[in-house]
Amino acid sequence: MLDSLRERRGDALLIEGAPGSGRTRLIDAAEAEARRSGLPTIRVTPATINEPVSSPGLILADDADQLPAEVLDGLLTASRGAAVGVLLAARSVIARPDLHEMLDRARPPVSRCLIEPLTGAAVEQLATDAFGAPPSPELLRWLWTASGEPRLTVALIDGLVEEERVRCDAGQAVSDVGPGLPQRVHTVVRRLLAGLSPQCRQFIYTAAALGPQLDPQRIADMLGGTTAGLLLAWEEALMSEIVVRQGDAVVFAHELLREAVNQLLPNPIREALEVQRQRFAPDGVPDALTAPRVELTPARPTDRLTPREVSVLTLLALGRSNQQIARALNISIHAVKRNVSAILIKLNCGNRTEAALIAVAAQEPLSAGQS
Repeated sequence: MLDSLRERRGDALLIEGAPGSGRTRLIDAAEAEARRSGLPTIRVTPATINEPVSSPGLILADDADQLPAEVLDGLLTASRGAAVGVLLAARSVIARPDLHEMLDRARPPVSRCLIEPLTGAAVEQLATDAFGAPPSPELLRWLWTASGEPRLTVALIDGLVEEERVRCDAGQAVSDVGPGLPQRVHTVVRRLLAGLSPQCRQFIYTAAALGPQLDPQRIADMLGGTTAGLLLAWEEALMSEIVVRQGDAVVFAHELLREAVNQLLPNPIREALEVQRQRFAPDGVPDALTAPRVELTPARPTDRLTPREVSVLTLLALGRSNQQIARALNISIHAVKRNVSAILIKLNCGNRTEAALIAVAAQEPLSAGQS
């Protein structure tokens, strides 16, 4: 893009990625490089909208998915001019059909770059390089609780090394999960929460104490309010992608994220929340966090998958592309990539074709009883 500006040609680029994927870092790096090249820059945010540049220069907009449609349209119009570049970064435009359509019909076309989650193989390679030995299956499963989210995965790996919590045993890197998450992970999550409103942070802390799946009624009871009174907190939490939709449920985006949020609270507060959580547990129903765990051997490999992963695998087996899966399920391509990576790990497959063969080999349709 900067080369185009130096040649006095306009250009537009959209970078999509989940929180923690590094999109803001790319925006910052592009701004710094433009300034070193002597190009003027203007930063546009949902809170502050500046006048567009009319001379050769670069317009940067993080959180572009939160910009009003008319502002985004103005930015794309500016990119048609000579030597004006527009660099946008967004979580996802799937939830904003108006912006999706605007980007699709923009002329000249808007280039798009998706920051994908790390694959299982990439996580294993990062860990091997950092630990000096391949991670054991147990350690690799722990690392995958970040679901390939780059910032959390790297923080977990680097934190384990810094705190000397990894040792080599029989040619493999092993670690004890017991002491809790490394401080590096806590720092990343603390920064993530700092961008939320106080009401949403209280909502997230409370939800984390209740377990991976969010129960609207129990959260409202714990906070002494109603679900209707928490609608804005729900909306903000979903927009932040700290929690995500999974079929008919809402869950934390990664188990590592939920556990990190929980560990940020001092022990006395966690203990008090535990007492309150037990008080609001339904009578006669074992609590999800205290009931004994019984490991069952799945009847089929696909029984290990979540409902969302089953939906993705079903479409994958039909030969659908990631873009087609995203549109069919009304989720972002990033979410599709994250689910495909999880599917390959859970099914012990090296590629999409192997996963599709397992899906086809299932005797009954994958959607039966799991949709």
